[in-house]
Amino acid sequence: MAARTNPASTLAEKMVRVLQSLRSLDADSYPLSLRRLAELSDATAPARMILSAASPQQKAFRQYALAARKDLHAPVALKEDVQLLAASAQLLEFAFQVTRTEGTHAFTVPGLKKKLTSDLQKPFQEALTPRLDGDTLPASVGWILIKGKRNLFLLNDLHARRPAPARKAELPAVTPPPAPDFATSFDDAFRQLDREAGDHNFVSLADLRRRLPAGREQFDAELRRLRLGGLYTLSAAEGRHGLTPEERAAGIQEDGTLLLYVSRKAP
Repeated sequence: MAARTNPASTLAEKMVRVLQSLRSLDADSYPLSLRRLAELSDATAPARMILSAASPQQKAFRQYALAARKDLHAPVALKEDVQLLAASAQLLEFAFQVTRTEGTHAFTVPGLKKKLTSDLQKPFQEALTPRLDGDTLPASVGWILIKGKRNLFLLNDLHARRPAPARKAELPAVTPPPAPDFATSFDDAFRQLDREAGDHNFVSLADLRRRLPAGREQFDAELRRLRLGGLYTLSAAEGRHGLTPEERAAGIQEDGTLLLYVSRKAP
């Protein structure tokens, strides 16, 4: 009789494979949150299974470093990249999220690390202290001395009187260069990629994202406008096996479905 497969163990192994792919694929996508990692590994996995897959009971758990237990927003990376995770902006932001309260907005480094996992507390402090010494913290973070100890805080939490707006000197009018037309660029990229693939009117979002110089937020918003305008449609990746982590990351989740392929509507 075949041994029963544990879904959480299977998901844990998939997540390790996705981490291994991401670390060599896109530095901007790694480290990432546990929730995002699970979406790229199995978009249908429920929260309880994700947390079970990220528990010490799973053998695959030994291969990655997690910022906090039982938190889908916790950043995660391979254990061999624990120093990279410790020095990442994602981890510093997460530390503020889980430590900050309505009544307390500033923390020492030891106070800021308390809610991180024990494996990350020392590397986090070792990575953050030199940034304090060299004043190389992220632009969103500052520090102030309180009883001789440096306390970090988010600049958004700083309350100060707003300076009066300065009078602008009269400058000659300068006509700004025209903004890039996303719709035109998208049309051109779609036609070229579709032609290269054999004119099947079926182009992957992964290829389009690589071709167009736009951030994800802008890309998704502009594509939504094109869809609402009746120019393009998206179809699901369901039934297509062997998707790469890059393809999963490029797709758009809607109602639990990963949309990956773009088609142009007939005029």
